[in-house]
Amino acid sequence: MFFNRPSGAANHSRNRPIRMDNSIIHTVFERTASRFPDKTAVQEEQRQITYQDLNFLANRVAGVLKYLDVEKGAIAGVLMPPGIGLMAAMLGIFKAGCIYLPISDHFSPKRLRQLFEQSFHGILVIDAGQRASAEALLRTLGVEVRYLVVMDEVNNVDLFECRDGGSVLLHAWPGNTRPENPPLTAAGEDANYIFYTSGSTGEAKAILGSHASLSHFIHWQLKEFGLDEHCKVSQLIQPTFDASLRDMLTPLCAGGTVHVPPEDARANTARLMEWIEREGIHLVHTVPSLFRLMLKELALARPRHQLNELKFVLLAGEALYAKDVTAWRKEAGNGAELVNLYGPTEATMIKTFHRIGELPADPAQVLHVGQPIDNTFVAIINNDQLCRIGEVGEVYIKTPFLSKGYYNKPELTRQAFVQNPLVKDRADVIYKTGDLGRYLPNRNIEIIGRADSQVKVNGVRVELSEVEHAVLGVEGVSEAIVQPYPGNDHQLELVCHYTGAGVDAAQLRTHLLQALNRNAIPAHIIKMDAFPLNINGKADRNALPPPTAPGSLAGDYAGPRNEIEKKLEEIWGTLLDKERVSRNVSFFQVGGHSLKAVQLVSRIYREFNVNLKLAEVFANPTIEKIGRMIATSVKTAFEEIKPAAVQPYYDVSHAQKRLWILDQLDEQPAAYNMTSAYRLTGALDRYAFERAFQAVVQRHESLRTTFVSVMGEPRQQVHPYEACGFDVRYVDLRELPDREPTARTLAEAEAATAFDLAAGPLLRVVLLHLAPEEYVLLTTIHHIVSDNWSMKLMVKEVAALYRSYRQGDAASLKPLKIQYKDFSHWQNQQLRGEDLKGHRAYWLDRFKGELPVLDLPTDHPRPSQKTYRGSSVTCRINGALSDSLKKLGQQHDASLFTMLVSAVNVLLYRYTGQKDIVVGTPVAGRNHNDLEDQIGFYINTLAVRSYLDDHESFADFLRGTKTNLLQAYSHHLYPFDRLVDELNVHRDLSRSPLFDVLVVLQEEMTSFAEAAGLSELTFSHFQTRRTVSKFDLSFNFNEQETAIVLTLEYNSDLFAEATVTRFARNFEALLGSIAADSQASLCTLDVLTGEERAELLEGFNNTSRPYPKGERLPALLARQAALSPRATALSYEGRSLTYQQLQAHADRLAAYLSDQLGVGSGQVVGLLVERSEWMVVSLLAILKTGAAYLPLDAALPAERLAFMLTDCRCPVLLTQQELLALAGQVSGPLPLAVLETGLAYPQPDPDLPA
Repeated sequence: MFFNRPSGAANHSRNRPIRMDNSIIHTVFERTASRFPDKTAVQEEQRQITYQDLNFLANRVAGVLKYLDVEKGAIAGVLMPPGIGLMAAMLGIFKAGCIYLPISDHFSPKRLRQLFEQSFHGILVIDAGQRASAEALLRTLGVEVRYLVVMDEVNNVDLFECRDGGSVLLHAWPGNTRPENPPLTAAGEDANYIFYTSGSTGEAKAILGSHASLSHFIHWQLKEFGLDEHCKVSQLIQPTFDASLRDMLTPLCAGGTVHVPPEDARANTARLMEWIEREGIHLVHTVPSLFRLMLKELALARPRHQLNELKFVLLAGEALYAKDVTAWRKEAGNGAELVNLYGPTEATMIKTFHRIGELPADPAQVLHVGQPIDNTFVAIINNDQLCRIGEVGEVYIKTPFLSKGYYNKPELTRQAFVQNPLVKDRADVIYKTGDLGRYLPNRNIEIIGRADSQVKVNGVRVELSEVEHAVLGVEGVSEAIVQPYPGNDHQLELVCHYTGAGVDAAQLRTHLLQALNRNAIPAHIIKMDAFPLNINGKADRNALPPPTAPGSLAGDYAGPRNEIEKKLEEIWGTLLDKERVSRNVSFFQVGGHSLKAVQLVSRIYREFNVNLKLAEVFANPTIEKIGRMIATSVKTAFEEIKPAAVQPYYDVSHAQKRLWILDQLDEQPAAYNMTSAYRLTGALDRYAFERAFQAVVQRHESLRTTFVSVMGEPRQQVHPYEACGFDVRYVDLRELPDREPTARTLAEAEAATAFDLAAGPLLRVVLLHLAPEEYVLLTTIHHIVSDNWSMKLMVKEVAALYRSYRQGDAASLKPLKIQYKDFSHWQNQQLRGEDLKGHRAYWLDRFKGELPVLDLPTDHPRPSQKTYRGSSVTCRINGALSDSLKKLGQQHDASLFTMLVSAVNVLLYRYTGQKDIVVGTPVAGRNHNDLEDQIGFYINTLAVRSYLDDHESFADFLRGTKTNLLQAYSHHLYPFDRLVDELNVHRDLSRSPLFDVLVVLQEEMTSFAEAAGLSELTFSHFQTRRTVSKFDLSFNFNEQETAIVLTLEYNSDLFAEATVTRFARNFEALLGSIAADSQASLCTLDVLTGEERAELLEGFNNTSRPYPKGERLPALLARQAALSPRATALSYEGRSLTYQQLQAHADRLAAYLSDQLGVGSGQVVGLLVERSEWMVVSLLAILKTGAAYLPLDAALPAERLAFMLTDCRCPVLLTQQELLALAGQVSGPLPLAVLETGLAYPQPDPDLPA
């Protein structure tokens, strides 16, 4: 039975029981997942997950806990940022019958130690990318963790046992498994979560929730607001507050979508409002403090934010004023309903609600909190009697859905969960809130204040006594008084007055950061000589100076020195309500706090177009330091590329459309495969390697995109990771005798295999295993989703993630702001606008008139239709010539690329005699900041038209080429494919449009091992034959540290390899001629013929000399020993042998081998010795016997050495004492001859030098 409302209590007509149907909340989610398996459950900025996959991921987490056989009610800590991983961890912990404990690394060290000491059972769930930082934090705190549950971006879950200062992988649950829902073990009364809140004793209180109470609230909210599978709910509340459960579980039980904002948007209200608008959010939970910042952004934003999709804004945690609602309705209209909520964590989130309609006349009026939710009675009691209307009393809450009290604090629980003062004849426990309130005439409830020293700062509960306790704990502080102070816009701030010697305000603030969470740090800290006293001799709190009073901040004023600092001082003055602020004083010493820091970040973003992180403000809290950061920051356009609206299919870019058409024509399906093959040598962690690739595919939508025809037009279709079909294929070749040829064959076959653009995936990764520590990595990707920039970026990101998985370091991959589909949409909008008219005019003017066709001499007739069969030759332009070219470029203020383009044009002119030549060159096409970290087909091609004159010097032509290229670059936004369409040229099917020769300059690609920072891996190219050429000729230059490498790719249906080799040699000769005399005319620059080069190579390098062909090496040595017996023959590590000594030692060892062991002509003697003088003595001795020697490397596997000895039928193995154990292992029955100081043959004559 529920408490019957006496006269004067709140209207309880709504107070009827609701049915739960025994619905534990995670089982409700399971049913929702079965109804909407393919619907998006959680949407992050660059990642999303369906209901089915989120349920599978939660089941993996539950499987980990079941694997550990933890007891029901065990506590599992979760140290993760908001998002998919945290929600899956929470649901998985519920499914396992355990208790969810969210932890933040932003907690103070004191709070963290208390948490781990009082409510931690040794199991911690973390994100793979934050593993290193989490482990460092645990070491700093001295916390012992038994098990780490590590979740990554591709939904793998790994279990590590912590022991001996490290961690060992116990078991892995791969992301592609589909575990069943575990059987339900929890009952409604069982505990399911713990949240910490401020405590009056100096220690935080741990509040223990239950399944039934949580389910009751979620069901009430779903019913009250009519939420269904179409709802989109923002997840703004930090996971360490119980209100975060509303954000996450309400939409997940309705079948809607939880939208998680990027981290920078949480600390920047300008970006937050952009995000809410862009995502089309329907419901927002927030606190009035943040709501007021959102109001300010709405008022400042131009153009105004269009919040057409927003239906509800639910506010709780602080007083909400009538003027707040008036301001919202003025700026945002009446489209969204505002709801004022009330309820402490002890009562399970919310227990009253007010759907705001008509407002009071007084704008400063605090709005009431409405009436109780279902199954709840709110009693306002004074002197054990229910208050009359208008009478102030203490607020009590009665409901069967309270929390379970304070974890392991029975006495504290009894103080707050008390016998109902209105019931005398039976036990009836209700919660005593400590809040003061009254009933209004319309039976609504108004919250007036507190009966104790508890306050709410930015919506977070703070006990003033806890803050005072922390201040008094600082050495040197004698007295402390902490009070709330109303700042701007009703924002409550804390002011700390203290007395004491030897500690100033800055030092005190530093100490408090170790003891208190940031929200509890006083905004103002004021040191006093003594507190003012009242007539009773006690500190007079009312007489303490307010924070704005003169003298409350010591120090001389230092004014701004430049325009940035001047503007920052204006911003600070507005935020802090101060006329002036010294440039070297901390923001947090003059009234700044975390919420005002959020405002500061937003103001800086709007004023300077610089997006600082909140952590950067805390680390650089002065005008001087932030001004320096702004001055050196890369500014980003306020109007960024906005994500395209969610839809089944997306527009393609112009470049993608051309490749799609070529693919439909089936001209050469593999022509646009981008391939790479690298040899990896060393200790490769294959598991981490594969996971890194999987994470990159999940990160970039372009790698999960296919291309389909919709109404005859190509469209992009983006697939969720789980459905994209990508995997790293592993091929084990270790048992094959011909591993290298097989690997090369597989690599070439892989490069020649076409993609199906409609089916995907358009990235293939193959790892060939050749030897224990030798691999070949093959990557093949279609050009329609990638370019060279993307390939380098992929190596960089895979390496960073590999390092993270391999070593536990955090991977520094910041979230992507947009995806390729958003760029396509943005580019197509630009092309329809006015901005590209100037670019279009330039290109049409550049290609007016008759267009040239390059007529290179070919070895074979040109096919009637263009083919893509190709090959390549490579030559190295030596370091000296490379340096000369670079210096020449510097003299003429021209880049190396300009030099090379000029030289290619001259070569083509000398081959053809044509003076109007067009070559192509690619540009990155990433002119927007948001595109730098993207994988996709962003590259554009420039057609560079040049005019040459016989008598023009190369230096003059170079200057003209520089101007030509700069103009082309300045108009690079115009797509090449659109230019071809605009020119409407006659299409010759045997050629590429506009040009047949491409020129590319690339920097040396950072190797995987270098990018990953791993010394145990080496990385080198794995040579394969290039069988595709998209143009007649492609000059691919690679600038390396000591040289320039030219790879000349050619169409093998036009040219023979010998011809292209001659092209490469002629080009190198041309470069030498240019370096020698850049003032020479183009027609006189030297291009040597093949015969001339052959004459140079053969004539000038004829270094052959006669030698005694009929004599054996031992006889030659004997002759030399006789000629110069005392001369040094060899030396090693400070020891040396003369020719006479060498001859004597070799003779004696030869005699021993032949006389004692029977070694003679035609035999092979195994030689297993380390590098020393005895290696030379030994091989000479073996040769003197007429035998051959078989050198054996001690580093080779023993099986290999034994095979070599057996295969060569060695009669004896000659070795040394240090290798005797290995020799005995590999020699079998063979006799051993051992070299040591006491040799088994006579020593040299005494008269010979030692």
